[in-house]
Amino acid sequence: MKRNETIFCMLNSLELQRGGMTKAAMMQASMFAELGYETFLISFKFNPHHTKIVQQLKQSGKLHRDVTVRSMYDELERASERDGGFREPKEIAIVQAMKENKRIVEAIPAKRSYRVFEEGVGKTYIRYADNEEDVLFIDHFIEGRYRTKREYYDEYGYVKRTTYMDYVTNKGRELVYQNKEGKPFLTKWINKETDEADKIYWFGEQNIQQVFKSDLDLKKHWLQSLISKYKNPVLLCDARAADPVLVNVAYEGAVKIWRLHSHHLQKEVPKTVFPKVKPTLDVIDTLDAALFLTAQQKNDVEALLGKPLPNASVIGNFIESPSPIVSDKDPNLAVIIGRFASGKRLDHAIKAFSLIVRDVPRARLELWGYGEEEKALKQLIKKEGLTEHVTIKGFTSDPQTIYQKALFSILASKSEGFPLSILESMGNGTPVVSYDIQYGPAEMMTDETGILVPNGDIKALAAAMKEMYSRPEKAMAFGERAAERVRTMYSREQHVEAWEQIIQTAVARKNKAFHS
Repeated sequence: MKRNETIFCMLNSLELQRGGMTKAAMMQASMFAELGYETFLISFKFNPHHTKIVQQLKQSGKLHRDVTVRSMYDELERASERDGGFREPKEIAIVQAMKENKRIVEAIPAKRSYRVFEEGVGKTYIRYADNEEDVLFIDHFIEGRYRTKREYYDEYGYVKRTTYMDYVTNKGRELVYQNKEGKPFLTKWINKETDEADKIYWFGEQNIQQVFKSDLDLKKHWLQSLISKYKNPVLLCDARAADPVLVNVAYEGAVKIWRLHSHHLQKEVPKTVFPKVKPTLDVIDTLDAALFLTAQQKNDVEALLGKPLPNASVIGNFIESPSPIVSDKDPNLAVIIGRFASGKRLDHAIKAFSLIVRDVPRARLELWGYGEEEKALKQLIKKEGLTEHVTIKGFTSDPQTIYQKALFSILASKSEGFPLSILESMGNGTPVVSYDIQYGPAEMMTDETGILVPNGDIKALAAAMKEMYSRPEKAMAFGERAAERVRTMYSREQHVEAWEQIIQTAVARKNKAFHS
């Protein structure tokens, strides 16, 4: 059924290796498309491989075919091209010379990179994508190892952006974005003090079309020009980096819905709101809807602000229809799927594991993910003598299979919003051992679907893991009840009606304010 509203789901970026928030936003966009809403997924971040990423997400079924993805930089580029047709792949000159053995080259396999020498001077550094075929970027140097510029390439071998460097700080000072014809369509000047753009030139074929004072001004202009073409636009913002655009976009007919996916407070400084969240909380009354993933967080935010929020609602994440329970689980396997980031506290899980392997010598733990903590985690695994028990597997695009084969999964985060990893684990019949953190685990789990332990208590975490390994039949019974809980409370079908109500209530609030 065709709907009156047009949905614009706002993300900062779209990646193949994505976290829970991005995954939840894509499922949400796909749901709207299936319900008959004209649905757009909006991306503001520069990514030279954006088109390829979208194709792969749709081909894999991770994003519904009727969701239209609009990337700001791609659209600004296309507007500058006379011929918007197919790009013929081309060979990058320095790569060709390297392949023909016309340069002295140092291979750096761990980083998928090569350093190229000319007359004994390291002139070029080439970084490849994970597929080891597409060039991500090329750095250029002069004598003295000063980096002059970095060129970012798309999968066809075209330069999409050139960043000219400050020789002293080695930071970008001028960013030039190019179309496939090699012509610049956008140039940014970066302020040396703030490292942010303070002048942006948008070029026409022979002239300057417009000058912007900041990235925010550019994003507002582009989004306003986009949504003005559609009737009843509804902006739904899931990414904190896109919040300033949501708050500041000046289009009277736009319905603004904000959704918080993480904790709003910094643990290190009590009652201090995260800098990325605070600006929106300060103007939360101006939004048509403010969404929280749990009732506890909604209540906590209202207590923090000292007032009720009439525009606030609670709606958690959901997953697609849970899979049938797999009976041949590995009774010795636990898994964690997520980003390798400090906030996930994977070191706690590893340390807890070290406390049980003597009593459960066949126990194994697999870590699936990616991130800046990978090196430190490998070092910790080696230090604890767990190389035969704990393995790092890398990113997976098929968490369902990983969860289905495991006896249980583990969550040791400092804080969450409503962990999609718990939903996916439970939905696949795999119970969770989790710290009792804000927010999500206590609302999502029961004492018959998993085990909650005090936040930060590594010994309690180890004891819960040992109980799962020691009583696999209990763990499997937990898993069966966990899957049933997800089917009855957190499937897409249960969320459709709630989302419909949220949209219509937000539209009604906007219309009332508009006509008052």
